[in-house]
Parts: sequence; C-alpha cells; structure tokens
Amino acid sequence: MKKSSFTLIELLIVISIISMLAAMLLPALTKARNRASQIFCTGNLKQCFTATCAYISDYNSYLPFGYDASGAYSGYVSARTPAWYYQLAPYLNVAQREGLYESLGRVYAERPTKPIIFTCPSHKIPFPNSYPTSYAPGLRTASSVPAIDGLQKGKIERVKNPSAKAWINEWQYADGTNPAWPSITINEGNIIPGNTNNFFGMRHFNSGNILFFDGHAAWIPFKDVMSPSSGQIIDGGIFDTYR
Repeated sequence: MKKSSFTLIELLIVISIISMLAAMLLPALTKARNRASQIFCTGNLKQCFTATCAYISDYNSYLPFGYDASGAYSGYVSARTPAWYYQLAPYLNVAQREGLYESLGRVYAERPTKPIIFTCPSHKIPFPNSYPTSYAPGLRTASSVPAIDGLQKGKIERVKNPSAKAWINEWQYADGTNPAWPSITINEGNIIPGNTNNFFGMRHFNSGNILFFDGHAAWIPFKDVMSPSSGQIIDGGIFDTYR
C-alpha cells in the first residue's frame, strides 16, 4: 500500500492557512489581554477605595491626600502629609517603609521587586523600584481647601456629587519610562496632547481608569478628561472636586 505524504504545494497551503488564522486571531487575543489588564486595574482601584474608606473612618473624615505649604516637593508630600499611597499602605497590607513612600529624591536599598496593589498591570515599570505606583489624585483635591496651620486637607463630606468627581486617576511617568519619578499628584490643567507635564495615563485602549469618590471605577477616554486649555479645568467638571 502506497504511503501518502504532503507535497510541497500542500505544505505551503497549510502554512499559509495557519498564518492567516494566526493573523486573524492575534488582534482578538491582544484585545482580550488588554481588556483583562484593564479589569485587573479597576480591581486595584476599588481596593484603594476600600482603603480610603477605612482611612476616612480613622482620621475624622479627612482624605489621605494633602498640601503642606511648608513642606518639600511643592508640599504634596511631607512629614505632616505623606504621599497618598504611603497613607493607604497599611490598609492594603503594603509595607509602609520609612522613606519609601514618604520622602522623595533618594534611592533606597529596600525596594519592591514586583508589582503591588498600586501598580497597573499595563504599566511597564522596571523593578526593583522605589515608587511602583500607577495612580495619583488630582492636585485640586488638596489645593482647593482652606489651610489650617499651613496644611490643606479636604474632608469627604465637602465633595460635591461624588459619583462624578475623580479621586484617583491613571498616572504615567512624564517621559513614559523614568523609574524614579513618584506618582504624588497630577495637574489636571496639563492634560493636553503634547504637554510634557501631562501625567494622565492612557494604558487601556488610549484611555485610562479613574476611581470616583463614590467608589465606582470607570474607563474614561482621553477626550473626556482633556484640559480645555493650559492650566485650566472645566468648572464643575470631573476634576473640580468641591464644586
């Protein structure tokens, strides 16, 4: 009985068919993977909200983010008001290492070697890293409140329409790669294409996840968060926390 075998032409046809199928499936697989990453990121933000609620309960309704007029790094991190993620760390089983989340501008011997709850899975952060964070509040959450002894820190009850106001936003290094730049805050007036100070992260289908003050997280297209002009935000809009 004669043994059948593929001819060269048949083999090339099979390879061509497999290549065509792979080319058709790859975009779908990539989209599915990105979608899974976006969902995972949303889960991170929801856990941050749970931690925020616990912090608010423990600290007389104050939000875990403030501005210290006498502090360093523009006042958004100091001994009196550490970085927002340093304040939430104990509620998320993240080590609250002295300096690691509080101070800036130094390299520490003990640095996380893998993503933590503050790390978006789509954020390509080189490890080990002193600041493996992918999110940040808008600066108006701290700067748009009265100062008490030089410290500006808002309370949750002052937030108007919490379901429409952003608490924690996707954040990206200024140059897209700098591993030493900490995610303390974003200036919402810089969310303009081409602005070198635009830190809003668009890791999920050219959009970013945002955690709102009522606890829901949503996927927001760039056009819906873009600044109307340099230094400006929409009055009463998503970043106008207390109006």
